Amino acid sequence: MRKSALAPLELFCGCYRSGMRSSLKSGTSRDLVTRCVPSLMQSHRFSLSHNTSEEYNWDPQKEPQFQESFKREEKREQGLRDELDIKQRLLSSAVTHIPALGWTDEALAAGARDAGLSPAVVAMFPPHPNPLLIYFLEESNEALERFMLELQQQHMQQHGRVKVNDFIFQSVKQLFLSLEPVNARWHEASALMLEPGNALPCVQLHYDLVNCMWHLAGDTSTDLNWYSERALLSSVLNATGLFWMADPSTDKADTWRFLQRRLADVGRVGKGVADVRSGVYSVIAGLTSTVETTRNIVGLPNTDRNY
Repeated sequence: MRKSALAPLELFCGCYRSGMRSSLKSGTSRDLVTRCVPSLMQSHRFSLSHNTSEEYNWDPQKEPQFQESFKREEKREQGLRDELDIKQRLLSSAVTHIPALGWTDEALAAGARDAGLSPAVVAMFPPHPNPLLIYFLEESNEALERFMLELQQQHMQQHGRVKVNDFIFQSVKQLFLSLEPVNARWHEASALMLEPGNALPCVQLHYDLVNCMWHLAGDTSTDLNWYSERALLSSVLNATGLFWMADPSTDKADTWRFLQRRLADVGRVGKGVADVRSGVYSVIAGLTSTVETTRNIVGLPNTDRNY
């Protein structure tokens, strides 16, 4: 509270302590408060209603001592928005230079020139993580998510449900079709993803991609299947990517056959994992039943029961 308001506040409290409780409870309390604490009411915008309750309406943005701070904060936020807009324009232009210049500062500088910016703005980006690689992966994930949403709607309209095997196959195929313009540079991207400065965001984006695929495919598992499904699909993506980079066949036909075989293998592995898990649970249940029966025959107390 401001120092200028302390004096009338002390006066008001003194009057209250000196025996004016009855006046405050009467109908004249509003006039008393208005006379005793005018500066307090003015500085902190107190509004007294018919039941003498106090409503605090103080707006710091209207106070002179805070207006300069708010102006500086607004100016800083505007600068951040301008910087983000410049980066977005530069990266969207630089993507077209990846096939020729790779994931380099030269591609960023070429993108800056295309966007009508000075090549010096490349210095706005930190060296790690690689800004062009991360931007490309983010844009690729967003484009694939839009494709999968449309594919999901098609499945629902045609089949009344999502056919998981076909949905995953079409989604993975679309992913590599979108990467085709940078096929010749993808081995460089794979190497960059392993660098310490790039590994964490790249792993996060890869996880987001795999999780989105299963989510839109209709996966609702909450047990160990949740982890095994994502781990298996991740291995399929990595294996297919290696095959895709070196595939010389027309329209990557061999890649799509390879993908179908890997997904079929995943289906068999997933069924095998489920069978093993079911067998383990059956063995545990059998052992538990045997122990319980033996305990009852021998006459040992059952410590698991609650009496």
